[in-house]
Amino acid sequence: MLLTLTGCDGEPRQTETASEGDGQNSPTSQLPDLTTFQTNKSDVLPIDITHVYSIAPYLGEGATNPHQGMHFNFHDDGSFASVGEPSTYPAVYAVDDGIITHVEALRNLGQHEAYGIGLVVGQSNGHEATLYYSLEPFVKQPSPGFYSSFITVHDGQQVHRGDVIGYLFVPPGSTQGTHLHLHLNLGQVNATPALFSHSAIAAMHDKFGDPGGVENGQQLPECTGYKVSASENPFATGAMDCLN
Repeated sequence: MLLTLTGCDGEPRQTETASEGDGQNSPTSQLPDLTTFQTNKSDVLPIDITHVYSIAPYLGEGATNPHQGMHFNFHDDGSFASVGEPSTYPAVYAVDDGIITHVEALRNLGQHEAYGIGLVVGQSNGHEATLYYSLEPFVKQPSPGFYSSFITVHDGQQVHRGDVIGYLFVPPGSTQGTHLHLHLNLGQVNATPALFSHSAIAAMHDKFGDPGGVENGQQLPECTGYKVSASENPFATGAMDCLN
């Protein structure tokens, strides 16, 4: 089965899923409809935010500077070893139960390299609802295969809410750039990852700040998606200024 994901740069990427079949025989077909997340939100944050210096919500088409993904921004605050074991860096979590259908150990983004994980958490109008984690240290990997050790899951693996699926490498001496980018992918459409409970959103909102979490000098409201269009709303309830 061929899965198309849209990356954080907006470019579609295709990869073979580990599903054993299509339709009703596919493991992902047993996952719930995405609308269940309207009432069954997750308390699990996508990453340990202890050392986050700022968070930005998904900035929809109506925002001053649209960006199709939440950002969790890090820098070297002295808490990390020069090049330590993966488990010494911020843990990345499965926001909900699902199936890993995409693992990308290395992606070239020009001046830097990244790695990514796709977690299918539900179904939406015939499409897999894939939570896409783009882990971007904002440097070239220190050695060949280095980033692969920061991914703890594999294609086809079933995971549960709160499981560790990887770690974000924070390069020594980094002052900006390192971040986790997070969005929902519905077919070839990026959408707001509006899967979080009020308590989870409140914890993230405490760290809304530059870059992306403020507009005209004011902190953005408590939401996962800001000024999103109808197509960016995964629940098909129309355009919204503040989507949770």
